[in-house]
Amino acid sequence: MIVLDINSQEYRIYEHWNEITVRRAREIYATAITLPDELDIIYKEVSKEEPDHDQIKLYTSELSKKEEQLHNFYFKCIEVCSDIPLEIIKQTYILDVEVLFKKLIEPFIFGVLYFPNQIEDIKEFTLMGEKYVYPETKNVMGVERPFANEIAAVFCDASDVDSNGRKNKNKYGMAELITAIVYCEVGEKYSDKQALEVAERYKDILTVDVFHSAILQLSRVNSTLKQLFPNLYQKGDAKQSQASDKSGLSDFGWLNSIMTVAEMGVLNQQGMTPLESVRHTNIYDFMTVLSNLRASSDFQRIFREQNQKK
Repeated sequence: MIVLDINSQEYRIYEHWNEITVRRAREIYATAITLPDELDIIYKEVSKEEPDHDQIKLYTSELSKKEEQLHNFYFKCIEVCSDIPLEIIKQTYILDVEVLFKKLIEPFIFGVLYFPNQIEDIKEFTLMGEKYVYPETKNVMGVERPFANEIAAVFCDASDVDSNGRKNKNKYGMAELITAIVYCEVGEKYSDKQALEVAERYKDILTVDVFHSAILQLSRVNSTLKQLFPNLYQKGDAKQSQASDKSGLSDFGWLNSIMTVAEMGVLNQQGMTPLESVRHTNIYDFMTVLSNLRASSDFQRIFREQNQKK
């Protein structure tokens, strides 16, 4: 925490992500999404690998015409990222407010909207006397495979929960559950029931740096899957996307893929239902089957299209 002296009164401002609970991160996010449209556009450009600096310059100029709205946004952001009362912030010299926002507050605002400037790779942590660890990574034929020994449900469940939260502008709404899926107690294996129980234990005490690390692990798996199974990430044409949206399938993400494979019965295991069988299949074995199904489906579609042209 950074301590500021204002009128002989000490106030504290967050300095690091590990000082912020998930509960407070939700409040910061709820404030951040009220940003002026022009600032939103600027942040979107800044978040890109190759930002359009002309766009940034244009909207920075437009934003300067909305000083009152921008300053009110600064006031709310400083309030939620500190223990400084709003009335004290509003009484502060405005140039000091601007410097305070730019130097100390903006990294948190941008971080909750897009990505933190620094994400700590937390391999393990202890909470309420229990140690939690993230899944093992193994090198297989020269490729580092995160979650190498995990079942499909670990990655698919966590990814779907995260994806739905982002779509609904509720990025931190299920942070405890996502963290409980990715990180398991030492010696334990993932189950949805246990993850829900652990998520309850996390409430009010889980810090957001651990959640960010959980998202980092998911992104690593996602990058590896794109490398190994690129056809799973190919976007369909406009008609396919529109049909998917209308049917609601896009809301289910990986679950829809799991159900498709389950219906085919190709991964059935003794003593389990088809759905349970797929969920308990190794993530990379599941993706191999799914990739092959996608390739076969694409081949049949192309074959039909070619025959229709004759």
